[in-house]
Amino acid sequence: MSIVGFCCFAIVKKELWRSITTSPAGAVEVAVVVPVVGIVRVSRHDLDLTGLTPRTPETQRDNVRVWNVRRTEHSRTNLVEMKGKLPYHRHPDAEHTIYVLEGRLCAWHGREAVVLEVGDYFSIPAGLAHKYQTLTPTALILSFDAPAYDPNLTEAVSEEGANLAPCPAP
Repeated sequence: MSIVGFCCFAIVKKELWRSITTSPAGAVEVAVVVPVVGIVRVSRHDLDLTGLTPRTPETQRDNVRVWNVRRTEHSRTNLVEMKGKLPYHRHPDAEHTIYVLEGRLCAWHGREAVVLEVGDYFSIPAGLAHKYQTLTPTALILSFDAPAYDPNLTEAVSEEGANLAPCPAP
């Protein structure tokens, strides 16, 4: 999947994706209207992750492993395996977008929370605090950022007084 263009915060649920991409050809370009957000243009193609996961991850911590799939001067795509909680943080220098390949997770954007499942697309603008918690033992996601954010600029955000919404029931 490649994203042609998007703005603001967007979630595209897999049910919506499936309802408009019923084509036997497989490579269909569609325009999805997301309330309050605008238009998200999506091109669908098969993802070939063969040989990627046996490779040593570029980043590995107790709750996350990250393999770089592609990096240019303008963007980065990572395959991310996460389990448990990833802390509340923000990327001041890039939009951050994920596409769920396996598992389920709760994602907080600002104070709001949403449950993400296989096939869901989630995008957060630069500077907006967010965090994740898996609802299955692990979740496998594609993570896109443009421009490629600098991990040294990522800021931890305190949850104290943030009044975060609870994760919605699945």
